[in-house]
Parts: sequence; structure tokens; C-alpha cells
Amino acid sequence: MAAEHAIISEPMELPSLPPNQGLEAMKDIIFGSSAGMAGKLIEYPFDTVKVRLQSQPEHLPLRYTGPLDCFRQSFRADGLRGLYRGISAPMTGAAVETSCLFFSYRLIQDALRATVYPGVEHLPFVALIASGALSGSVTSLVLTPIELVKCRMQVPAQSAVLKPGPVAIVAGIFRHEGLAGFWRGQMGTLIRETGGSAAWFGGYEGVSSLFRKYNKSDPQLTSDSLPIHQQMIAGATAGISYNFLFYPADTIKSRMQTVDVSQLPVHAQQQTFWGETKALWRQQGLKGMYRGCGITCARSAPSSAFIFTHLEEEVEQLRSTRCNPDTGHTDLDDDPNLQKTVKKTELLVLKEGKSRYVSDEASVALGQKISELRDIIESPSDDEPYSLDANYNPTILAEGGILGNHDSTWSLDSFRLHYCQPARIDALWRTYQENVAPLIVILHQATMARIVQDACAGSDLSPSDEALLFSVCYAAVASMGAHICPSILDIDRDTAIQDCRRAVNQGLRRANFISSQSLSALQAAVLFLLCYRVGGDTRLVWAESAVVIRVAQAQGVHRDGQNFALPPFETEMRRRLWWHICMLDMLSSGDQGVDTQIRPEMFDTQFPSNIDDDDIALYMTDRPLSKTGFTNITICIMTCQIITEILWPRQGGYSDMSTHDRENLVTALGKRLHEQYIDHFNLDIPIHWVVATVVRLQLSKAWLATQFQSGDSDVKSFRHDDRVFETAVELAQFSYLLHTNEGTPQWSWLCTSFKEWHVVAFILSELCLRPLSPETDHAWDVVTKIYRSWQHDMPRTDAMLQKPLDRLMARTAASRASRQEQDGQAPFSEEALSDESLGLGDTDSDLLFSGLDWLTGSLF
Repeated sequence: MAAEHAIISEPMELPSLPPNQGLEAMKDIIFGSSAGMAGKLIEYPFDTVKVRLQSQPEHLPLRYTGPLDCFRQSFRADGLRGLYRGISAPMTGAAVETSCLFFSYRLIQDALRATVYPGVEHLPFVALIASGALSGSVTSLVLTPIELVKCRMQVPAQSAVLKPGPVAIVAGIFRHEGLAGFWRGQMGTLIRETGGSAAWFGGYEGVSSLFRKYNKSDPQLTSDSLPIHQQMIAGATAGISYNFLFYPADTIKSRMQTVDVSQLPVHAQQQTFWGETKALWRQQGLKGMYRGCGITCARSAPSSAFIFTHLEEEVEQLRSTRCNPDTGHTDLDDDPNLQKTVKKTELLVLKEGKSRYVSDEASVALGQKISELRDIIESPSDDEPYSLDANYNPTILAEGGILGNHDSTWSLDSFRLHYCQPARIDALWRTYQENVAPLIVILHQATMARIVQDACAGSDLSPSDEALLFSVCYAAVASMGAHICPSILDIDRDTAIQDCRRAVNQGLRRANFISSQSLSALQAAVLFLLCYRVGGDTRLVWAESAVVIRVAQAQGVHRDGQNFALPPFETEMRRRLWWHICMLDMLSSGDQGVDTQIRPEMFDTQFPSNIDDDDIALYMTDRPLSKTGFTNITICIMTCQIITEILWPRQGGYSDMSTHDRENLVTALGKRLHEQYIDHFNLDIPIHWVVATVVRLQLSKAWLATQFQSGDSDVKSFRHDDRVFETAVELAQFSYLLHTNEGTPQWSWLCTSFKEWHVVAFILSELCLRPLSPETDHAWDVVTKIYRSWQHDMPRTDAMLQKPLDRLMARTAASRASRQEQDGQAPFSEEALSDESLGLGDTDSDLLFSGLDWLTGSLF
């Protein structure tokens, strides 16, 4: 316990920020500067009018009656050039302001992701507003001196004397007020920028989110990128929000900054921000505070619309930047969100959670040109609507799988309305964590929890994330008992299963799964098929697993991320996903009695590290160290070692080995798995017991297979090999216990899908040949109970051995009845599979675990 406490007491290491911060800062500066200067050219004449309206002296009659009058007088007196007087400082200010805003906005978001919201790609709305406010406060320090010079330049001259230029104004400020004078009006700028930037970014993100929600109902608009007119509307809304809400602070700031200090009496005290506010309120009231607001909002709408649209275009321009023919280097290489590795005749590209893998020489050669590379990455896109050829008949697609045909009588909107209520999503997520996640470790729970939180909050989800959420809902419903489902969803389990299945199907169609570059969409499909195999059409799962494998290859999941210098988190999640695809292939192929589609020479993805979910985070930089003993990924690692060292060799050159060598191969692997993992388990913990039992059953099954494949064997040769028969019966009864153990009911739904078809078939064939005895009667009771449980749990799975096993069961029953009649004796009877016969251990235990000697003892 001391060691455990020491581990828990270690100080928590904060996740690091994403790499390439310098490159990101450079992009913020370049793109922000260009967008800010372009926007300033559009708005500057309006800004000149605004400042002149704001700075009218209160002790004199108003010079301008309104914005139009101000514009008319200014143009008549100074011409167009006068409206742009002093633009050099504002151009500099616009470049600094916009670049500083976007740089600090992104930096603050990265800090929030690394601390408050680890593993989250899309921050909640409140975090975006906070990021905008903080970025505005930082920007105000840079902006105040620039705006001071700008305001002094924009105020009309009081005499015919030539108005000084920006250099003379800077010199005058320093001469009369010193260095601190450049921050005159800082309080007004701070209030305006802090609140205004929160409103600016919040307005843009909020309106964009509303548009994405609206677009979600339109099958033609499934992309996360908004159409340009919607971007401009969102940008215009942001500009109006920025200026209107905190306009009074800007008015006070302008009045303070346009005071000519050189004309004040020697001992006159300059007005403070709050003093200026009180004076203006007494003299002109709220109207004076908002003088010029109309013209300001009018100029800010097109300016902000242009800035945001321009920035979006600049980011998109990265994708079409051409490659340097001499070096093969492009600006894409500087994007930390895009990781591209070219190695000999292969190419793996990852960007924003999407990936594309190309291995043929022609495509890699074209990939040296960025325009062609963009086509490889983005066409066809999973954000585009799913479509089928007009001559294609969708009715040939089987009902129920990831490619199921569209049901026009079923509404996805109705599903969202009923199932996606916050309380129900939360309940399904908790059910998933308890019943599914301990055995199917595809998802990173902290990352998925954020998606669930967004769904509960009504936030917009991408098509891929929504498909993943639907798959989690399906898995949760599939794992719960029929009596539990109505209490959570107010609907019976069978109906809920069908609804969630259709939702996954439609969600994957919306995510354009076949062409998808999203890891989330692939995770959704794999999770669904692993769960749909339990009680679903196993032949359909087997067929569609081939599609999953092809999509995984297209995303490069079959290549290990470490070879391409991917981040540790990305590498671990891709490993977990690929090896669960291997497990899906093994299980579905076993259901059909055929070889797996995946072969070891097809990939180089390594096993996942033996670590828990808490040991990895999105922005981690160091690769995690594997642990000894149990973690939540251990069952996947041990199963995959059995696949690689026993299943795949058996499908290759394994048949040339002698029975003795095959036995040694299995027992050596079993010994290694025990020493590395199972010996460190605490079998009093339910999930440890389940994992140990599953792995021992797999090893026992593999050992029996070595006996079945003996070159000179036929059915009769096993009659005198009691060790093989007894091992098969023991395996069958522990398989039944795994399905029915009262201590682990939350995982029995998945354990029932691990069917020992060949073992039961072998026992039945032996029972047709062996004489009646207590041993054969016990074996008959074991297979009868397990067979009946299969019939009850899965009446139709379309497994390859299901119908032959039905016939073999009937033949064995007839054979035993005939021999009992011939012998004229009653068969030996026992209380089949009683607690005593299975050795359920200490009856005082809270958990009905059993066979600990079998689990911890030496194999065979």
C-alpha cells in the first residue's frame, strides 16, 4: 500500500502546449497583419468621422449635426486625402492589433486546452469568450499609443497652420507628457478591448455555431467550413458587437486623447478617465456617450466581415501553396496541425484529426506537388454529402450494418429529440463506461467525455463526432439488460437497439465513412461492429469488417505512428484502433470459419503501450512507459499477442510444425503472458477475473486446436486421449461461467459473443463415441447448458457453425438416448453445473469467482 500511495502522491505534471509555437506565432502575425491592414483601408474614412464627432468640445456649439454632415464638411474642407489623414499610424496599429489579438487568442486557447480542458479540440463557448477578453486586455497595451497618435492626426486643425505629422506629434507627446503620456486613455482602451474582444470573438463563434447547426439539417452543407456569405454575416455581427457594447469607453478615450496638452495652463490638472466620464454625462448624457456610434457600427460590419473572411482564406491558402521544386519543402511543413512524412514510396498525411495514407509510387511522386497532394488529402472529403450512383440499387445493402440502406420512414431528428436529451446522454455514457469501456478500449475516455459534454450542452458536433456519439449510445444500449432500458430511455430495449443502429448508420453516411479521413468516424464504425456482432448478423459484420480494414489502410492506421514521428497521443490512439480492428477481423472471421483478412506482412503498427487512459493526454510530448500487470488496455494486448503468435502462424507455415512444437508454442506464450500480466492481477477484482478468464480460455482453445490439427488424427483417435477431452469440457464449463457469473453481470453481454464453437463440436463428437459414464454425462450437461444459453441469447447470428452444430446436437442426443435404451439403464445424473461442480470458491465472498487454481496454475 505504501508503494501505491507513493504513486498517487506524485505531483501532477501539467500537459505541455502544442509544438511549433514559433511557427504558429509567425502565421498569426502575418495573416493578422494583412487582414488588419486591409480592413483598416475600408473603415478608416468612417473612423475619421467617428473621432471628429466624439471629440467636439462641450463648451462650444456642436460643429457637426451628425455623421453625414461631418462627412460632407470634412470632404469639402480636406478632400478624400483628409479623410485618410494619419492613416500610417492606424495601419501600423491595425496590423499590430489584429495580429496580437489572434496570436494571444490562440495562445490562451492552447493554455486552456493544456490545463482546464485537456484533450479537448473545441472549447466551450464560455472559454472562447474568456480567451477573447484576455487577448483584448493584452492588445490594449500595444494599441493605446498608436491610437493616441491616430486621434491627434484625425482631429481637424483649429487654425490655418499646417497640421503636424505623426513624427512631430510623437515628439510633442514625449516633450510635454513624457513616456507615460503615450498611454493616456489606457483605461478606456482596456475596457473597450477586453469587453469588445470578448464580444468580437464570442459574436463570431456564436453566430458561426448557429450557422453550423442550421447547416446540419441540410445534407448539402455538412462541411465544418461555412460558406463565404455566412462567414461574412458572422464577421459583421462580431464587428457590431465589438463596437456597440463598449462604445462609451471608446468615446471617453477619444476625448482624453484629443486634448492638446500644450495648450493647457501650466499647472492645469489633466482629466482622469472617470472624471472625463462624469463631465460628459453631466453635459450630454447617454446621447453624448454614443455620439458617432451609428457610423462606427456601419464601418465595423464590413471591416470585420472582411477580416474574418480574409483570415479564413489565408488559412485555406496553406493547402494550395506550391512546393519548392528544389527542396520539396512547402509551407505545409510549418503547420503543426499537419504532419506529413514521405519515406521512400509511402506518404502519410494528418491534419485536424484526419489522415490519408498513400503507398504507390505514382501517388507519392504526385504528392511532391502540393496541388496534387491536396487532391489526395481532400478529395473525396468526408465532409461532402454521401451519394450513390443513380443506377445503384440500395436494397441490396443488408439491413443493420454500417452500410445499411437509408430508411425514409425513420427520422434522425426524431432520434436526436428523444435520445439526445442531456440526462439520457449522460446515463448512456455512464453505462458505456461501466459495461463497454473496460473490454473495448478504442476511445480515450477524457476526450470522449468532452464530446458528450458538448452534446449535453446542445453544442454543434461534427458529422464524425456525432457518429461516434451514436455508436457509444448503441454500445450502451446493447450492453444493458432488457429491464434497465425502459428506466433510462422510456422505451423497450429492442426498439432502442433498432433506433440506435439506424442512428449509427445515418451518422456514418453523413460523415461519408467510405471516403472518411476522420479517425472518429473509423472509431465509430469499429465500436459499432464489435457490439453489433453480439446478437446481430455476424456474416454482415464479417463482410463489413473488410470495408473497415480498407478505410483504416486509407488513413494509414496500419502504419505505426512512431515511424512517422507522430505525437505520442496520436500514436497510442491509432495503435489501439488498429489492434481492435485486428480483433474484429479475428472474431468475425472465426464466426464464418475462414482465415482473417489481415496478415502480419500488411502492417507494422506496434502493440499499444500497457498504460491506462489517465497516462495519456492530447498534448503530451513524452512517450508513456508501459506498466507491468493490469491496465485497461491489457486485454487487448494479450489477445493480440495470441493472434500474432498463434492464429496468424497457424494460417501460414504453422501446419508444417509437429504437434509437440505447436504445443510448446502455446505453452510458452501462456507462460510469458502469466509472468508479464496475469500473475500480477488481483483476481478478487471483477474485471481482473474476467480478463484472466478470457485470456486463459483463448490459450486453452489454442492448445486444443493443436490437437485437432494433428496430421494423423481423426475423430476416433481421441477416444483414449482423456486429457484432450477433459480439457475441452473444462474449457466449456468455464466459458459458461464467464457468461453467467453473478459477480460480473455487466460484462456478460460481450462475453456471450465469445463462442467456443469448435470445442463444443468436439465434445459432442466424442459423446457420440464414448461409452456412457459419469464423465460423459457431466460433459453432456455442460454442452447442453451452454448450447441453450447460445440459443437464448442469440437466436440468429448467421454464424458459419451454427446450423451444423444444431444437427450435431440432435445426433448426439439421439445417440445417447439409443445407447441408454440398449443398455437398459438410466443415465448418470447430477445437478448440472452446480456451484460445487464448478468450484465457485468461498461462499462468503461477495463475488462468485471460481477456478482460481485453473486461472493461476500452470497451463496443461
